[in-house]
Amino acid sequence: MRSTVLQGLSWSAAQKWASRLAGLASFIVLSRLLDPKDFGLVALASAVVTVLQLVTDGGFSAYLIQTREIGDRTISTAFWTALLVSVVSSVAVVVTAPVFALLFHEPGLTPVLMVLAIGVLITGLSSVQAALLARELRFKQLAKLQVGASVLSTVAALTAAFLGAGVWALVIQSLVLAVATTVMLWIASSWRPSRVWDKAESKAMLSYSWKVLGANLLNQVRDRGEQFIIAAIGGTVLLGYWTIASRILQIMMELTVTVLQSVTLPVFSRLKDDPERLRRGYRLVLTYTAAIVVPVVVLASQTSPTLVPLVFGDKWQPSADVAAVITLTGFAWAMNSFDRSLYQAFARPGVDLVLSSVIAVLQVVTVLIVAPYGLVALAVASIARAYGVWPFRLAVLKRVCGLPWSSYTGFPPIVLAGALSAGAMVLVKHWFSAPTWGQVAVLCLAGGVTYVVFASLFSPDVRRLAGEARGVLRRKRGGTPTELSVRERAGVDS
Repeated sequence: MRSTVLQGLSWSAAQKWASRLAGLASFIVLSRLLDPKDFGLVALASAVVTVLQLVTDGGFSAYLIQTREIGDRTISTAFWTALLVSVVSSVAVVVTAPVFALLFHEPGLTPVLMVLAIGVLITGLSSVQAALLARELRFKQLAKLQVGASVLSTVAALTAAFLGAGVWALVIQSLVLAVATTVMLWIASSWRPSRVWDKAESKAMLSYSWKVLGANLLNQVRDRGEQFIIAAIGGTVLLGYWTIASRILQIMMELTVTVLQSVTLPVFSRLKDDPERLRRGYRLVLTYTAAIVVPVVVLASQTSPTLVPLVFGDKWQPSADVAAVITLTGFAWAMNSFDRSLYQAFARPGVDLVLSSVIAVLQVVTVLIVAPYGLVALAVASIARAYGVWPFRLAVLKRVCGLPWSSYTGFPPIVLAGALSAGAMVLVKHWFSAPTWGQVAVLCLAGGVTYVVFASLFSPDVRRLAGEARGVLRRKRGGTPTELSVRERAGVDS
């Protein structure tokens, strides 16, 4: 299991980093070629499409991954149901597109929505294949096809942008990604649907999956509702500024947390009957996630005011101050990002549904109250909300899954090291009179060195992680069996 998980993590990390680096490169170029209004328009359309793509999946993927045994009848039932829902959802997008355009006073939204509706239909053709590959822990195949699809969509978007396609460059990127992913998933998966749809199987799936779907939808209502409110109050230009700032946070999480998220559901599903192994695994996941996320959050918060205008251009200056604040929510986001995998693995998606309901209502209400005061105020409110609900989420997780409070003892020393790192970067800022690339380099060096020194000093888990990394490098260089066995006995097996 450990070998499989590590291999899965390595491939997941490779996929996320390759995809995100390609995406970041295109994001920077597109931000210079396109206007904030273009980003806001596509963000508004994508908010509608993303919700319907979740409806298409219907929570069936989570069911297929966590259930103990499945046959062709179950899989085919899930496939045909997802395909039917995707057809209905696509038609719904096309029919309601003029309504959304009228609601937000954006005539250009109608054709964008209609074209993006194709992506909803395409998603319905591949969600089951992706779930089967994840269930089989075939992360290598998933990583390769996702990287390939990401590269193709990036090339298509940049080509369209340089040819003057404007907002349609972003639309093309979304469609090419959906088509390429679907084609590659069908090539990678040997399963093909049969002409079977079983009513009894569908009932069993729905009793589990509707709760997963409900939680997914509520999470989207929470995030997309935020975008709708910002657009309604300040227009698509203001939404464009918010999109850039929040995209920085999203990229941070995708390069770190989602690497682990992609493997936790199938792994937790296999470990749920062994409480002690599950406890150890969950504690290490949290600790190592903190070790990676804390310095990233600190660096992003301290360098955003300088980096955003340098990288994206002066026209995005309003996004810089927002990014400096909102990136601080990254740590809370990371620490809570594995709850859903645990609830689904324990066949308790209803708990996740209730939690998602509470958090969604809280976020929408917060945005309605705070958004009129500006984006920075909204970012501050996001921090208060993220950390305010954290203790409640921990208490629920402990009660439902039986994870002791000792599962959370690994990351406080890491947080302290991060705080000292932030302090060092604040002191260094006073040496520079103007933002430059040199300032960014010195900030990263000062913050990075401070964090490594104090994290290694305060946290035995970080020291063990560093030891494991050296062991991996030694194996790559052909270390001796004795050296390897000593290293493994020192704690690698945990």
